[in-house]
Order: sequence, then structure tokens, then C-alpha cells
Amino acid sequence: MKTKALSHCLKMFILLLLSSIVFSACKKDENDTQNNNDPIPGEGSRLSGWKYYEDGVFATDVILSYSGNKLVKVAYYDQFKNTGEDRIMTVEYQGNLVVVIDRWPDGNGGFAIDGKKTVEFSGNNVKEILEYDYINGNFQLDYQSTYTYINDRISECVYHYGGNPAPNGKYVNKYLGSQLVLSEFYDFDGTNFILSHRAKWQYDGDKISLIEYQDKLDTLWMDYSKSEFSYQGNIVYMNDYEYTGNSWNLVYETEITIDANGNTIMVVERDHTPGWEEEIKIEFSYTNGSGNFEDVILYPEDKSFPFITPFKKKAQTRNRKR
Repeated sequence: MKTKALSHCLKMFILLLLSSIVFSACKKDENDTQNNNDPIPGEGSRLSGWKYYEDGVFATDVILSYSGNKLVKVAYYDQFKNTGEDRIMTVEYQGNLVVVIDRWPDGNGGFAIDGKKTVEFSGNNVKEILEYDYINGNFQLDYQSTYTYINDRISECVYHYGGNPAPNGKYVNKYLGSQLVLSEFYDFDGTNFILSHRAKWQYDGDKISLIEYQDKLDTLWMDYSKSEFSYQGNIVYMNDYEYTGNSWNLVYETEITIDANGNTIMVVERDHTPGWEEEIKIEFSYTNGSGNFEDVILYPEDKSFPFITPFKKKAQTRNRKR
């Protein structure tokens, strides 16, 4: 039986991948707009910020700043404190390397470094991500992930925790045409990678319909979680279930709302776990322009995950800069 913590961790992994539907932005010609300078329907817009609510209470406001088409700052504002910026992430560019510094209030009216993330690119693909904690004036490596690709789709990711030279595990993606159909997760026992669990995707045409999560027990695969999808107008519904007590029990309900340009404008998640019931809502806002928020803040899984097909409209076919 899976604990809530582990199940939620895997769900967060999926939502992390899902976040590409929220933050992706097409690189487009500045003149590729209608006469009123609004984005042409089907094209991307640049994420400018979001508002976060817990059980209907406005909790956090986030504002993004750009220089040209490069993200340079993400500022968080705590609506309960109402004292200005409550967290700051700054972004620096060093050739193929992007450095993100995370700062939190130091209690004395200023900000102190909490951590750092470096993202190394090889062309348009992320090659390696390093995440550091800032402890006693020094950066200490906390997490490392390296990626390999087939046709610009992630085929394998190997990850390390706590600066360990040996890997802790990896996942391997398998595709049928352009659709991701299987992710296999492996633990590392010090000598070999051992297959431990997997996620299987099913589709209805080009729309994802089901994700099944299974644990490997000796030679058997055991179901422990699944996500079911349905579509109505501009809303996508995702219901997450856990297999406990020989039955499927609803744990999360998620609704994703998109606008006419294909941008995700709202995500609502309801947690039905006994003792953990809550509702989280995020409202996203956009401006004209292109940006690289997904590249430097999130993870490369975003670019190949199949959620991008049902949730983000494909760009119209036309000549434009990328």
C-alpha cells in the first residue's frame, strides 16, 4: 500500500510535467499579430504571472519580469503579510548555462540566498540540471539530473540525490510515434538499475485518456494509482484514484481551463484525502511576447510530455522566427 506522501510525490512528478501546458510560450515573429496587436488565436503568449488561492482565500501573487525574451526575475508576494516581495528568484545567463538564484526574507528587511539551480543546454535541449542548497555560506549539491534524447524527445533521465557520485535511479521513456506510452522507473542498488514501477499512457486519438501507475512485486505488476481524463469545451478534467482496500478511491480532482489562444488560464485541484481535504486554485495571466520561463525554471520533461497535445493548441502553420 502506498503512503499519501509517496503517492503525492508521484502526482507532483506528473504535475511538474503537466506544467508545460501552463508555461509554454511559442517563439514567434513580433509582427505575427492581428491589427489590434493581440496574439493570433492558436499562438502562444508570454506568461506574466499567476495568483494562488487556498480554499478560496487569495494567498500568493507572482509577477514575472523579462529583458527582451529572457526571464530575469520571478517575485512572490504573500497576501497575508502584505509587506512587498516575499520571495525572489533571479535568472542569469552564461552561454549555454542558466543560473537561477532563490532568495527568501532574512528577517532583517533583506533577502538571503536559499538555493541555486543551474540548467545546461545542448542546443534547445536541457543536458543537465544541478540544484544546490545554501548552507553556512556555501552551495551544497542536493540534486543532479542528466538527460539523453531521441529525436528531441527524452529517452532517459538519470538522477542523483545529495551530491552522491553514484545515481539513485533513472527513468526511461518509450514512444509510439510521437506519443509517450510508457515510462519505466528504476532504483539503483549500487551495482545495477532495478525496475521498480512504471506509468502507462492511453490515448483517444491525440488526447490522453488514462495514465496507469504500477509497482513491480517480484514478477507481477500491481496497480496502485491511475489518472482518468475527460474533455468538455475549453476545460480538461483529470481525476486521480488510488487503489486501496481492493477498490479505486478518488483522491484528487483537477480542472484545467484554457483560453482561445490555447493558454492555460486556470487550474483547480481538489484534494479528497480524508484529513487533507482542500482546494487549490491558480489563475494565470499573459501578455504579448515570447519568453523562456519553462526552460529555466521547470524541467525538460515539459517539452515532450503528451499533455502538451490536448492542453496547448498547436501553433498555426506560417512563416515566423523561432
